[in-house]
Amino acid sequence: MERKAVSGIMLILLSISMFTLTFHIEPVRAEPTTIIVPDDYPTIQEAVNVAISGDIVYVRAGTYYEEVLIEEKSISLIGENPSTTIIDGMISGIPIEVRMAEQVNITGFTLMYSGEQWRSNWLFEYWPESGILLWNSDECTVNGNIIMHNYYGVTIYSSWTESKRNTVRGNIVVNNGVGIALLGHVETGLVYGENAIIENRIINNSFGLSSYLNAGNRIYHNNFINNTLQTSLTIETQIWDDGYPSGGNYWSNHIGVDNYSGPNQNQLGSDGIVDTSYTIDADNQDNYPLMQPFPWFTLPGDVDVDGYVGSVDFSILAGVYGISIGDQTYKREADIDLDGYIGSADFSILAGNYGQSI
Repeated sequence: MERKAVSGIMLILLSISMFTLTFHIEPVRAEPTTIIVPDDYPTIQEAVNVAISGDIVYVRAGTYYEEVLIEEKSISLIGENPSTTIIDGMISGIPIEVRMAEQVNITGFTLMYSGEQWRSNWLFEYWPESGILLWNSDECTVNGNIIMHNYYGVTIYSSWTESKRNTVRGNIVVNNGVGIALLGHVETGLVYGENAIIENRIINNSFGLSSYLNAGNRIYHNNFINNTLQTSLTIETQIWDDGYPSGGNYWSNHIGVDNYSGPNQNQLGSDGIVDTSYTIDADNQDNYPLMQPFPWFTLPGDVDVDGYVGSVDFSILAGVYGISIGDQTYKREADIDLDGYIGSADFSILAGNYGQSI
């Protein structure tokens, strides 16, 4: 009888133990936190792995030889300084890949030396090794990075689902095979990405911007400078300007004059926009190509675009104070807030950045 009682007690204890193991609940962090690399974790990937949605992974300056994957979580990955915080793919990987995620923010890195081939899987998905790859991800931001010496620089890829409403802004994209790529999947047909590619410097790439089965993206205020081919499209129609007077892109191979202004470029007076549109193909044209490279995203107030906001910029702006679009003396680079009038608001922006440099 005693043996049966002991056996019964042991069975109960074992059941309680199994129940506890089965339903063990990990403590949940209620508030987002900042994880610092290498202070908290030695590698970026380790920090990303423990991060939860809403967290910030802050990476101190240094060179990190990694292939970072952010999957199904919404985090911010922030480098200390884009010139000194480097993720090096060692010509064999993808420095940063964002897969099946929303609202991921990537800023402050140099992303370099990706692999140099296309990858594939059993679902017949094909994607290029890139400095940064957004794969089936929405509403992500790639901002303020240096992306260079990669097979593809920035790739937004839609395969069986769409990558939509992502923003690639204010990056230096230089010396890549393809600078920026907007890619669809042959099995799913044409997708409408609604992505924004704005205020980037796209320089000395074999192809500046390429798109394949990915349409309806907004591409403006970029500087396309000395790419072997500025663009390469298949059947897509993109949006290449932000309307008038905001304008489109700067194209180093589009030499024109600026004698006219207005939405139809038929009114006397300059406005900083080339009088003739920039034709890409029968379905794509930049209606308002810029006469000069777009400088404001780097350092507002740097009117002479020398990397420093100082007395020279103040003098230039003062010389055209009170001038509006359409006036022969209008100077677009002095219209810092892009409202078509050079006035006190522009002076305020310059004053706020006086003494700053890049």
